[in-house]
Amino acid sequence: MKLLKGILELSFATLTVSMAFTACSETTNVTETTGPVMVAAFEELTKCTSKNEGDMVYVKDSAEAYLCANKEWKKMSVSSSKNSDEKDNSKEKDSSDVKDSSEAKDSSDAKDSSCIAERIEIGYKIVCGGDSVGVLLDDKSDKRCSLVNDSDGVVTMECGGKEMSFYKATCGAVPYDPAEKICDSRDNNLYRYKIIAPAGTKYKKAWMLENLNYAAENSLCYNSGGKSCSENGYGRSYNWATAVGKTLDQCGDEHKCNLGKGNVQGICPNGWHLPTKKEWNALINAVGGEKVAGKNLRSKTGWNDYEGPNGETHQGNGDDVYDFAALPAGYVLFDELTFIDVGDNANFWTASEVDKHNATIMIIMNIDDDANLFDYGMGKDVGCSIRCVQD
Repeated sequence: MKLLKGILELSFATLTVSMAFTACSETTNVTETTGPVMVAAFEELTKCTSKNEGDMVYVKDSAEAYLCANKEWKKMSVSSSKNSDEKDNSKEKDSSDVKDSSEAKDSSDAKDSSCIAERIEIGYKIVCGGDSVGVLLDDKSDKRCSLVNDSDGVVTMECGGKEMSFYKATCGAVPYDPAEKICDSRDNNLYRYKIIAPAGTKYKKAWMLENLNYAAENSLCYNSGGKSCSENGYGRSYNWATAVGKTLDQCGDEHKCNLGKGNVQGICPNGWHLPTKKEWNALINAVGGEKVAGKNLRSKTGWNDYEGPNGETHQGNGDDVYDFAALPAGYVLFDELTFIDVGDNANFWTASEVDKHNATIMIIMNIDDDANLFDYGMGKDVGCSIRCVQD
């Protein structure tokens, strides 16, 4: 797709396109006016050719915007218009349909046919098929589009009294905001994440704020219910070999594992990896040190209170200062299909092996405010939770 550099100002009289062409180390700014930019129905669109490449046209009856790219009209609105009263949008054709003005074409390449909106300082950059094609200016003037709503990965813009919605990104068919969530393309699960950067520290790392919930061999949900993995937020519990992306013969109990150097992606999504003991320790120190990190990382709900031997009570729920939301999923004995310490402990695998039987875990308990690395290790055949950290 030809990259149209510049700003598209959507007007219902004209469409002003500012383009910059670069050749022989020189840049020439060219401003041209094309039109018309509004038609009553899709059938009235002129044929998309190389001559009108980059033109954006608003179709009144469906309240949709189309972009001429690669000799096809690309539908830029991927959810229904709230203000359109001339047609029932639920009866419109699927947004993956890409039409030529002279002939309808059914495209199976949904990625190339759809467009997403990325927030920038002056508005929203529109990206179609992976290429930036222009910008919808966030402005209150009549000649431009203004922002109506920006939430849950959907940007709604008002252009000339009509609302159009764009997805920032999609995970399967679900819109999401890449600044807040990651999409695991293996199963289209979405996970919240956050860059944790406590004030007064040099620490700055992006962590998943939810336990991994990717269904894999040698993993279990609490109570063995598939739905409970997401309903209670516990995710799945994995043995260590699965956590590091190896077979039981390679890294299971009785096997010394060679993971090599560098990040261990293991079972984490692309671009993320299983944190080492060193990485967990850096997080613990950044959020206050081991004596308070447990309280600062624990979720605000879901934990049992601890009843001490002398009748004293220690509050289980934490302060969740950094939105990490550590949940007490306990651990699982796979041989017995038994979950232990659910409600009391959170146990997270590290990518650090202790010996052929054990690997280090990071553990948070309800008996105190600590977060500790269990250096003696947890048995590799035990199931623990997983949090991934960005590469």
